[in-house]
Amino acid sequence: MTEQENTRLREVLKIIVPRIRQHRERGLNEENTKGNLIDPVLAALGWDVQDCNEVHREFRATPRDNPVDYALKILCKPKLFIEAKGLGENLGDQKWIIQGLTYTTAAGVEWCVLSDGDEYRFYKSTAPVEAEEKEFCRVRLSESNEDDAVNALALLSRSDLKNGSLIEEQWTVHRVKAALCESLSLPDNALVRLIHRKIGVPHNEIIASFARLHIHIDPAPPRPPDEEGSLAPLIQAGILTASQKLFAQYKKKELEATVLADGGLDFQGTRYNSPSSAGEAAKSTVTGEKLSTNGWDFWQVRDSGGQGQTLNDLSRSREKNKA
Repeated sequence: MTEQENTRLREVLKIIVPRIRQHRERGLNEENTKGNLIDPVLAALGWDVQDCNEVHREFRATPRDNPVDYALKILCKPKLFIEAKGLGENLGDQKWIIQGLTYTTAAGVEWCVLSDGDEYRFYKSTAPVEAEEKEFCRVRLSESNEDDAVNALALLSRSDLKNGSLIEEQWTVHRVKAALCESLSLPDNALVRLIHRKIGVPHNEIIASFARLHIHIDPAPPRPPDEEGSLAPLIQAGILTASQKLFAQYKKKELEATVLADGGLDFQGTRYNSPSSAGEAAKSTVTGEKLSTNGWDFWQVRDSGGQGQTLNDLSRSREKNKA
């Protein structure tokens, strides 16, 4: 991102973040979200939103395809798709994720973004992993500090998207972090043993040193900071109750788990300490494979209107109420 784009983006954020907070409770329809929240960001990032050779609205790769809200083009060729939803829509809804990735994959475009004008979720559509694992970055403008918002939105900068270096770099960083986390959690501590052989430091000191390094092994999307992923804080806050049912839609199947009084989850008669471990087990009943799962986005509860809310949504509501 150029210095000029950086300056313009910060100026725009000072305008649209209060606008988001003003309208967030009642929401905005999709057209107003695009015009009032998304277009100003794209313009600040160097895109000519009036030129369809750069920002093509309602883009179709072929006449038979469903249109995507924005195709960001370099030299008239689509480089990234943005699928917009009205402010306040639940971007964690599996149908929106699949819709955005389907449009992108069908058109042979590598990068996809889902946005409601406040939250931006970035995906690599061509990654050979499950749909939710294609996500590598997200930011919520109304809850992030300005620097974090700027750093995330820089992935949409015209100057950087032209050569693809920044967005490709962030995807790689995400995958490296995920691999490191997985290596540290393996029963045989293969990574720790490798470092031990290199430098001779005891295993427990190596593990402790990661907390002191300026390397934040916290792959996106981050889980809420509750200890060990337990649901106990949500139960204590009265947001969840013991015996409450959670559900998840996965590959056209609906899966169900039960909240336990101590903050664990019961899935098909087995107790799990966290939503993520329960989510992995639930997926395996469908695919037969063990797949890494962010259970805080996987499991949902139904509100009084029958709409689903993810555990992440509930956790964010709890944090707002605490503030």
